[in-house]
Amino acid sequence: MVFDVGFFSSRTAITFLGRLKDENKIIVRFTKEWDKEDPNQICDELFEYYRKYWNLWMCVVGSNRAMVNLLKIKWNEPLSWEPKDADTNTMKIVPVNFGTEHRNLLSNLHILPTKGYLALPKEHEDLIASLRTAQADELNLLKDRTLHNDLFDACRLAAKGFSLE
Repeated sequence: MVFDVGFFSSRTAITFLGRLKDENKIIVRFTKEWDKEDPNQICDELFEYYRKYWNLWMCVVGSNRAMVNLLKIKWNEPLSWEPKDADTNTMKIVPVNFGTEHRNLLSNLHILPTKGYLALPKEHEDLIASLRTAQADELNLLKDRTLHNDLFDACRLAAKGFSLE
């Protein structure tokens, strides 16, 4: 489960990806966007997803420390963290330094549909539109040219958790 926290000018988005066990593919299970909702309400909703699917990590853009801390409080995790120390073995809320990793995240996401690894059910219309309209310059996403760019960011964060052979 991945959560792209919106700031004042953007939306907040979530993407769940899962592995298809019988195939070497990753499937989009769930996507959602919020437009300037109450962070506590979003946190409660995310916790309900976690309770439903227990085996999830939540990668979160680490630059919004307040939201990461709000999630960590809900998940009963320590508030002493740095994105460089993120560890999926000891954390359920995993902050990611998007500023330093965004190019690698974009490159990794690009591989999924290009190599046929991404299964994207048609009900995820907004993410499909985002992937179709995404443009980049030297692995920097051109957000003003990409529809639903917050869903795109959530998806590229989600792809970080998968390695394919």
